[in-house]
Amino acid sequence: MGNNLGHMEIAWHPGFYGAMEIELMADKGRLGFEREHVLGKEPLRMDLLVIRKHFKTPVQNEIGHIFKKYNVIEYKGPGDGLSIDDYYKAVGYACLYKGLADRVDQIPAKEVTVSIFRESYPRKLFEALQQAGFRVKKKYDGIYYIEGQKLFDTQVVVSSLLKGGKHKSLRLLSTHVREADARKFVKEAVKLTEPGDRNNVEAVLQVSIAANQVLYDKISLQIKSQ
Repeated sequence: MGNNLGHMEIAWHPGFYGAMEIELMADKGRLGFEREHVLGKEPLRMDLLVIRKHFKTPVQNEIGHIFKKYNVIEYKGPGDGLSIDDYYKAVGYACLYKGLADRVDQIPAKEVTVSIFRESYPRKLFEALQQAGFRVKKKYDGIYYIEGQKLFDTQVVVSSLLKGGKHKSLRLLSTHVREADARKFVKEAVKLTEPGDRNNVEAVLQVSIAANQVLYDKISLQIKSQ
């Protein structure tokens, strides 16, 4: 059985939601996750809104080091483009989220961040941002901060460049999953017993297996033969 991408449309976003909650699990008591947060009365939704509840300690995962109170997240699945217009669309979601609050300046701009996730390195986007006067700074492996005249603190996360030891859940959202990542994720996922955590694991595996059926069939056969 080969790669199924030619025969089915994979819904990557549910896997991404699960992966993000797994990524930030160490701080889940201090973070709130709102999937497909509706902006106003129109059917306009940001992919994910993460609300930071407590500030005494920093978010442990490097992805969350930029987080303030309100964190707007845009996800691009494998094969999706990421242009300068997509960048401004994500920033626009943050603007709408602030501007549509119930009270004037209820959501201060200084308390809002924007994070954009994509599997592959967005070279054209970074070139366009630099031409527009922004600076792209590599903060950690796979994590780039956008600096300059911006409305909100912003980062672009390239999942294929994240370190596998810490970010296996996001690295599994790919059509070219590495066997080592898959094996480690499955091994560690067995330790997660809370219903919410199990649901997140299943969401990640569902899309990862659909996109990498041959690999997971191989792993399954090897496990059965042990």
